[in-house]
Amino acid sequence: MESHIPNFFIVGAAKAGTTSLYQYLKTHNDLYFSPVKEPHYFSTDIKTNEFTSIYKRNIDNLPQGFYQNKPRDSIQNVFIRDKAQYLNLFQWADGEKAIGECSTSYLYSKEAAGNLKRFNPDAKIIIVLRNPAERTYSHYLMAVRFGFTQLPFRKALQKDLNQNKKGWGKSELFIELSLYYEQIKRYMEAFPKERIKIILFDEFKKDPLKTINEICTFLEIEQISNIDNQKHNAALMPKSKNLNRLMVNTGIKNKISELLNEKAKNKLKRLFFQDHKIPNISKEDRAYLRNIFKEDIEKTSNLINRDLSHWLK
Repeated sequence: MESHIPNFFIVGAAKAGTTSLYQYLKTHNDLYFSPVKEPHYFSTDIKTNEFTSIYKRNIDNLPQGFYQNKPRDSIQNVFIRDKAQYLNLFQWADGEKAIGECSTSYLYSKEAAGNLKRFNPDAKIIIVLRNPAERTYSHYLMAVRFGFTQLPFRKALQKDLNQNKKGWGKSELFIELSLYYEQIKRYMEAFPKERIKIILFDEFKKDPLKTINEICTFLEIEQISNIDNQKHNAALMPKSKNLNRLMVNTGIKNKISELLNEKAKNKLKRLFFQDHKIPNISKEDRAYLRNIFKEDIEKTSNLINRDLSHWLK
């Protein structure tokens, strides 16, 4: 089968709605998405051999024979480093106008923007930004869900900030992933502004269909009339933190996930997680984060020429 070259990339930020974008857009008739949502191929400065053992156990592996037939279910998170393997993710494209993938590490990575430019200088880039305090807190809830931390929010932040070995797969980067200015600047230096589309999470959440249709216009594909407006990758809290951590640390959780289809996985989630009783970020923690992010928010606002003052309220 012939491989096709991707011509658009959703590059992050993490915990800013990229999974929902992926789910909404992948049903479009004129758009082809990689069956691996996040192949991370262009984040060459992220070294997989340096990942912590717990992180390694929680990233996906391609099942045997993956490339022989078009997969029915997408796989979330695989670090693909071989060019032929990467290009083979697009072998099932069949005349679609927009061909792409969605790796959240591309915004954080210092090398991804340049790598993408060299790979396809005509590519279109989609960046999704979320209030940094809310992104950080959502990231923390995900870390609790995956068993990466059991600490209270502020203590988890402090521990992560003070870690010696920092980086994707080595530490959480709770704060670093929310500092957008330098990350966006790399893309603005690599690509002309008309090839970059910036989405604000607040606007996307308020009117998903409007945002999806703005992206369709950006990708020069037909707009859609409705979407399945359900939460994707929503924050969930484990019913038992200790059981959750045991399943994560032993790798059982990931093995079960690899064996089940999407429907069975959703049933299992309801057994182990609760979507109620999720604590909101406290006023004190929000104020603490606002002080950390204030300067970066102001610089980002000027850089992208968008009013982000509501992030500081």
